[in-house]
Amino acid sequence: MTTVKNGLATEIAGGQAARLLNERLARVGKLGYNIAEFGIGTNKMAKLGKSLLEVEKVYGTSHIALGSNATFGGEVDVPFHSDGVILKPTIAIDDTIIIEEGEFKV
Repeated sequence: MTTVKNGLATEIAGGQAARLLNERLARVGKLGYNIAEFGIGTNKMAKLGKSLLEVEKVYGTSHIALGSNATFGGEVDVPFHSDGVILKPTIAIDDTIIIEEGEFKV
């Protein structure tokens, strides 16, 4: 689980992988927690496979990247950028559920 406030990941939970990610981000500093990318997969033809560029577009998934966004027009330039894909996300914006367990609700 990741909680985002004001453009920064404020909580990253999820066992060993989350612990390791938090350790790496702590070394980078506050801007390592920057939400560099956020996307919701809407392509019903995209498939899970080896290409992250395709996987992050699979219908009902979500992807989030933390860290630097300077290479594609952003203002955060830190020595860290990491993408992650969530296969069955639940996404709420304010009090509106957009996706629940990978199923669109809007």
